[in-house]
Amino acid sequence: MPQLFVHIELRHDPHPRIFEKLRNYMYGLAWFPTITGHDGLTVTLPSGSYQTTSHEDHPDVRVLANHLRAAIEQDVWKPAVVLVINGSSGWCGVSD
Repeated sequence: MPQLFVHIELRHDPHPRIFEKLRNYMYGLAWFPTITGHDGLTVTLPSGSYQTTSHEDHPDVRVLANHLRAAIEQDVWKPAVVLVINGSSGWCGVSD
């Protein structure tokens, strides 16, 4: 199952409470603002970024981005820009 990443940008300077609302909303959709490495180290992703594991072998990221954007714009804030990335990840330097 592929790992998915999303970055969400809320336009027109929303109040900080809106970002908290987005974070809670994404938790409800099983998108998380942290990533845990094989060594057990958990790192917080940049603001507006979330990750999840897809239950589909080949998710359509364009469809997923459109669905997420529509849901976020209906339930959290409008306008929103949504970027979904499908693929493996690698990261380092978090302990520096």
